[in-house]
Amino acid sequence: MHLLLDVVSKGGNLALNLAPQPDGELPGRAVASLRDMGRWLRMHGEGIYETVIAEPFFERNIKYTKKGKTIYAFYLYEDYARLPLRVHLTVPDKISRVRLMRTGQDIPFEQKENKIILDTETADRNTAFYADCFILE
Repeated sequence: MHLLLDVVSKGGNLALNLAPQPDGELPGRAVASLRDMGRWLRMHGEGIYETVIAEPFFERNIKYTKKGKTIYAFYLYEDYARLPLRVHLTVPDKISRVRLMRTGQDIPFEQKENKIILDTETADRNTAFYADCFILE
């Protein structure tokens, strides 16, 4: 998922290039990975499909995409899903609302010029995996 987010945030498309085994079957690990990717995309696909690049494109563990006036900020998890209590984002425009895509929950935030700080203390942390997406409107 991190590779997909890296490529999409730079305006690219990801080709998976999975080859079948000699018996015609796909490798079991590849199928499991594709199922996980599909499960994640069912939750977060809005921020991937039909999006374009968005400034600042990426920073640290944040990747950005955009569709119309909506900005999608993806927070990438490392070894395990652990959302910090505060997430710092860079945005070029005034933001009026932030939601956590996975849950639809409104996220309190403070904006100072082109920086916003998300207060994620009350965000659900139980079902997160790979990356979370914040919808900035």
